[in-house]
Parts: sequence; structure tokens; C-alpha cells
Amino acid sequence: MAEADEFGDMIISDYVDTYVNLTYKLIASHRWASAFCQGKSDVFLFIDDDYVFNARSVLNYLNGLTKSDRRQLLSGQLMIWERVIRAIEDASENKWAVSRYEVPWPQYPPYASGAVTFVGADVLTELVVAEAYTRFLWVDDAFMGFVVAKLPHLRFHSLKDFYNWKALIVHINPSGSHWNGSQTV
Repeated sequence: MAEADEFGDMIISDYVDTYVNLTYKLIASHRWASAFCQGKSDVFLFIDDDYVFNARSVLNYLNGLTKSDRRQLLSGQLMIWERVIRAIEDASENKWAVSRYEVPWPQYPPYASGAVTFVGADVLTELVVAEAYTRFLWVDDAFMGFVVAKLPHLRFHSLKDFYNWKALIVHINPSGSHWNGSQTV
């Protein structure tokens, strides 16, 4: 708390930091960025802690967009109509299994994989409002699909080669080596 008081560089929210609470972390991050960073950036990069990014490539990508396009950006690794995973007996059998009560449909709406998402400043404000009116789902990236579905003028945009180690983003597997989907490099 002393660091937060001195530097103001910590987001503090009231939830236990666990995998099933990642949606709370996402909402808190969006609210904080919307409240304290508006006017300071045209676009925000939300990235999981097991990924790194190539700053030069990201800047080249963003600088290739107009200011208006950056402010309206909503992109990541696009997942289209992914099947909702159901546990055969209980949710402990699969990390992402959800009940029919949580999601009654067989497929999720389109969403960007939660690992890496670019969100424009104008879009962020709309997401924060829509998140407050969207039923909670602990699968954070799928939750964002439901949020965006409430905003029919918004669509996720996919970046080709988004998870290629030569491009923008690199996944770090637990052993510390780089991962680009199917091989260690």
C-alpha cells in the first residue's frame, strides 16, 4: 500500500486474485484505464502476464493507423463462434468448462482471445459501461464477447500472425522459452 500511496502506480481492487476471478481483474483494469488514462493515449494494450510484446512492431502497427482508427480499435486473436465447453460430470474435468446455467447457448459470440487485446480509447469507455450491464462470466475473454455483442456497432478485428514470434506478440511458456503456437524457437 505504501507504493500505491507514493507512486499511484497500482490498481487495487477487492477480489481474490485467482484464475476464475480474471474477469474481475479485466473489469478493474478497464475501469482504471478509462477513469485515469483518458486523454493520455489513443489506444490501450491489455496483455496477460505470460506474454511479452515487441514494442517496435506494436508501435509500427499503431503508427500505421489514423488517430481515429486507433481510438476505435478493438483487436486481438479473433475467436469466432467457439464451442462452449461443458464438463461431463463436473467443472474440475476441464479448465474452461461452464454450466448451461452460466451460458445456455452452444457457442460463444465472437471474441478476442484474452491474452492480448488492443482497445481504443473511445471503445474502452463504451466497454466499461456495457460491462456493468453484462452478466458476469468467469471466462474473461468470452465475457468480453458478450459485452461487445451488446454494442452492435463494435466488432473485434483480428491481426494476422498476431502470435508469431517475429510479429507483435510472443507467448512465454512455463519453461521460459518462446512459444508461437506449435514450436519452441
